[in-house]
Amino acid sequence: KILNLIEESSRILIITHVNPDGDTLGCASALKSYIGDKADILIQISDNFQFPKTYSFLPYLNSSKNLSTLEDIYDLIIAVDVASADRIIDNARTIFNKAQNTIVIDHHKTNARFADYLYLDSDAAATAEIIYSLLLEMGIKLTRDIATCIYEGIYTDTGSFKYSNTTSNTLKTAADLLKYGVNPSLISDNM
Repeated sequence: KILNLIEESSRILIITHVNPDGDTLGCASALKSYIGDKADILIQISDNFQFPKTYSFLPYLNSSKNLSTLEDIYDLIIAVDVASADRIIDNARTIFNKAQNTIVIDHHKTNARFADYLYLDSDAAATAEIIYSLLLEMGIKLTRDIATCIYEGIYTDTGSFKYSNTTSNTLKTAADLLKYGVNPSLISDNM
């Protein structure tokens, strides 16, 4: 259903949560890399916020929308790593609620199930781990950019694979991503 919605939609907005971390940013960049020009990313930060150079190696973040440039033109909105509607700023939430279709992809057990469609795996260490499974499930050919974004999301949400949420599947996913040309030292050095 998610694949069909992405293919059928003409304008897509990918939303990060407020105070974005590496997982939400990596997921947004990976999805934008896959979807292409018909998708925009909304990074929920204030307009005068200087984006951290930490994440500058991720594609598309520098050209993302902010709250003042956001338009009500989207027929599909995908919120990544967003557990509840209050993690979306008011004017973005208004656009979210008016969209023809909404999807949330998340790994938080506390997810409030506020979208039309929810892809939730609370056993995943990061939403990026779910994005990886989802893209493979949909038969999408991963690029180095997509793999790098996913690896970065997993890397940050597991505390560089140190947190207790790191599972054998997490490490297998990270290992698989290296096959696509991910440079772990680039990510480690930036983080």
